[in-house]
Amino acid sequence: MPLCLDVPAAVRVHDLRPAGSCRHDTDLEAEFHGYTETGVTYEWPTWKGYEIKDAFVAGDQGFVFLPDGRFFAPALYPHHERTAIYKIRRPIPLLSRNIKGTVFHLTGPNHENRGHFMLDHLPRLIVARELLQQIGDYQILLTGRHIRWQREQVRTLGFPDDRIVACEAGTLQVERLLHVRFGSPYSSFSPPHALCELRDCAGRYAQAENETEGPPVFLSRRDAPNRRLINEERIFAIAKSLIPSLIEVKLTGMPLKEQIRLFRRTPLFLSPLGQASCNIALSKGSTIINLKFGATPSDASGSLGTFIASATGNRGLTIYSGTDMGENFDWSYDESLFARHLTRFLEIEQQAGRSYA
Repeated sequence: MPLCLDVPAAVRVHDLRPAGSCRHDTDLEAEFHGYTETGVTYEWPTWKGYEIKDAFVAGDQGFVFLPDGRFFAPALYPHHERTAIYKIRRPIPLLSRNIKGTVFHLTGPNHENRGHFMLDHLPRLIVARELLQQIGDYQILLTGRHIRWQREQVRTLGFPDDRIVACEAGTLQVERLLHVRFGSPYSSFSPPHALCELRDCAGRYAQAENETEGPPVFLSRRDAPNRRLINEERIFAIAKSLIPSLIEVKLTGMPLKEQIRLFRRTPLFLSPLGQASCNIALSKGSTIINLKFGATPSDASGSLGTFIASATGNRGLTIYSGTDMGENFDWSYDESLFARHLTRFLEIEQQAGRSYA
């Protein structure tokens, strides 16, 4: 398959947001695990958008091809130099569906995962908002298979349904395609300004700005297809014995507005790390304890859940099970270890004057 690894002169480049950096607060992790560093520096490059005339878009992953048939690898940033990891479907120009005007590309790798769509893809639309307002007449491209729930997530940002056009499994040819690459070299972690705008838009959409504080919540993964916490029921029982007001919640089937309100009113979350815990980006002033398989690392540099929490005005702590993944990527948490971990967390909070009784 012919590749275009660079940006040709015919493609217009928009610098939508300058490069920057910030320091994420990891003081809770440092105190809990005994880390020396209490913060992690996060850097991001210039956030770029590409304007391509007569582009081809293939499949529900929305792979982008130039008019001459070459695959436009920069659209896969940060994996633009590792195209072999993707099963790229080539366009079939003779069978293509033509779309006139400007189309914003809002599909791509992992778009079918709700957490990745929210944390990776919606920020691409957020950073392009001003440019789209200047253009005026545009459509937003979503995949037809997931358009039902993706449409509402787009709506939270203030973009109406009549802007949306469905991408099916075949080939599209777009008169003017606007593709904004991912904002960060790290999956699920866009620059903080975009995540905070997403959080604030969601709060307004759900009218959740003044929610009365509710009880602590354990987010269940028991109905997940994989990466389940095998002994979740026992872990929840241990947690509830230490935090009597703790309730268990499954997000499956819960309307989006209810999810947003839940994350706005809950002071403390416990959650096996996964899709549900991504929603901490919708909270403001909450704390989340992410349960993760494996041994405790030597520092917080890999604590993505903590970074997402910190970036959106929350606190995060990742605690580790001391066990490995097994079949179907499921895992268990040593129960006596979990009890000690949660007791330690509650002691730290009590010393700081926080209570979750």
